[in-house]
Order: sequence, then C-alpha cells, then structure tokens
Amino acid sequence: MKKTNYNNVKSVAVVRTDRIGDMVLTLPLCKAIRDYKSDIKITVIAKSYTSALLEKNRFVDEAFYIDNDNNGIMQIFNENQFDAVFFPRPVFKEVFSAFKAGIPIRIGSGYRWYSFLFNHKVYDHRKTGTLHEAEYNVRLLSSITDRDFQVRLIKPSENIADSQKVKEILKENGIETNTGYMIIHPGSKGSARDWSPYNFGKLSDMISKRHNLKILITGIDSEENQCMEVLKHNLDAVNLCGRLTLGQMISLISRARVLVSNSTGVIHLAAASEIPVVGIYPNTSHIGERRWGPLTDKRIIVSPDKNNKDIDDVNTININEVYNAVDKLLSRFSNL
Repeated sequence: MKKTNYNNVKSVAVVRTDRIGDMVLTLPLCKAIRDYKSDIKITVIAKSYTSALLEKNRFVDEAFYIDNDNNGIMQIFNENQFDAVFFPRPVFKEVFSAFKAGIPIRIGSGYRWYSFLFNHKVYDHRKTGTLHEAEYNVRLLSSITDRDFQVRLIKPSENIADSQKVKEILKENGIETNTGYMIIHPGSKGSARDWSPYNFGKLSDMISKRHNLKILITGIDSEENQCMEVLKHNLDAVNLCGRLTLGQMISLISRARVLVSNSTGVIHLAAASEIPVVGIYPNTSHIGERRWGPLTDKRIIVSPDKNNKDIDDVNTININEVYNAVDKLLSRFSNL
C-alpha cells in the first residue's frame, strides 16, 4: 500500500480489545495519527472496561466497545465509514471483520497465518522485545507513512465524580494529602511472573515503619486473597482491593507518592500520570522491561539476577532491594 493512499484517509479506527495496560500503550499511536494529520477522525474500538482511558481523551474522537454491541466488531465496522484500520494486536475474528466490511486500508503484522487479510503488513517480531510495546504500536503508522514519530504516553483524564469519591475514601481512612500515601499492587491478572504477596507485605511493613506514608493496597476482585496476604503483614495499611472503578483508580494513582507493582496495567497508568514507579520484572525479552516497562524517567526497575538458574524467578529478588528502590524514589521526588 502506497503512502499516498494513506494521505487521503479521513477516518481511521484503532482496534485494541485486550487489557488496560495495553490500551495505555496503544494511545501513543492515536497521538501519532493526529500529529501526522490534524483533521483526521480517530475512533478506538475496545472493551468497555477501558472506557475511562478514552473519555475526554483529546486524541480519541469516538470510541466503540465490542461488548456493548450485539454483533460485536462486525456491526461496528458495517455501521461506520472507516478509510483505514490499525491492528496493534491482531485477532483473527476482528481482522476478518475489517476485511469482510471492505475497509480500504488494513494495517497489521505480517507474521500471522491470516496476514493475507492485511493490505499493509508490518514485519516486526514483537516477541524479540527489542523495542517497547508503545514503540511497536507507533511503528504501524511509521511503516505506512515512512516517517518517525515521538512515542509519549497520554495522561489519563480525571472524572470529577471519580476524583470526589477518591477524596472521600482518603478522608475516611485518615489520609492527609500533605503526608501522602503509597500504592502497592500485588497482582498482575496473570500478565507476568509475580513477586509474592508475602514479599509485598513485608515491604509494606518496612515502608510504614521508616516513612510517614500510608500504604494503600489495590487490586481487582479476583486478587482479594493476594491483597489480604499483604494486609496480614501490615495491619495499618488500607485494603482497597475490588473497591475501585478504573476511573477511581486513575484518580487514586494521580495523588500517590510512589506505586510499586509487578508488570501489569496499573504501572502504565502511573507512568502516564507521571507518578514514580518501582516495577518488578522478569528478564526474558518478550515479558521483560524493554518491551513492557513503564515509559517514564521516574522509575526504577528491579529484576532477578541474570546469573540465577531461572532468570525470570522474581521471587529471588530481595525485599531490601525493592525497599531501597522505593526509598530512592521518595528522596528523589520528595516534592511530589
């Protein structure tokens, strides 16, 4: 597909129907699309639990959610006029629907068995992890325009109601904004190798004893057991597991001093919100920090010793090592 064909595009769709962190890392593609052509209409097709990231986003003109339409993505493609569609993470059914709907330009990986359904193929082996996921996403546009683009996370917008709810939660738990709080997020919804809840609990206790910081534990409903294990080791912490919507989580993160987490979506929310983060990551390239680390200079990544037999066993990471990373960030960004 020639570059000049894309220059005539007036309306594009970006399809990303997986997780929250993946959406955070896809939004830089939307920014690049707008930077290349300021008058283009950008539509994101996603799942509804990511809606808080798309509402009031200046690089998203419209959003459709496949779980809100009876016929899913096929209905969305048939009822809307798109000149081009980007697939940062191709799914056969979604790609086939774009092909069947006759969308003129379909951009995606050249390494899938169904890549013949794309008429502009991008030959990046993402599993090698030589680039960041957000960079891979933006390269979809670079490939068809023959131009490089800045890769920058988009700060999530705060909803007034969500912000007010978070303020109420903080007040209920006696948390003053002038002393601050830190977030510990022990789960990863299975997206990575996890540092144990026991380790997070011991870390939480150390931080509470040495810093004037309240510890907030966050997670989704299915991570309640992990959060309770953390709480067992620091009864002064506040367990918010399963209590927050995504919008409320965005508001909570935006006021935190530091967030500590395994490799999962909240770490990208924090990075996009310019909040310091300590990330616990395995070493293997396709799951490691090079591809999935937080895109921010306010970060410290802690990984297992590469001399270990299992280079991805994050539970070989010493609690003191993670504590020292937290301590360093608290000192470096003490004005936050």
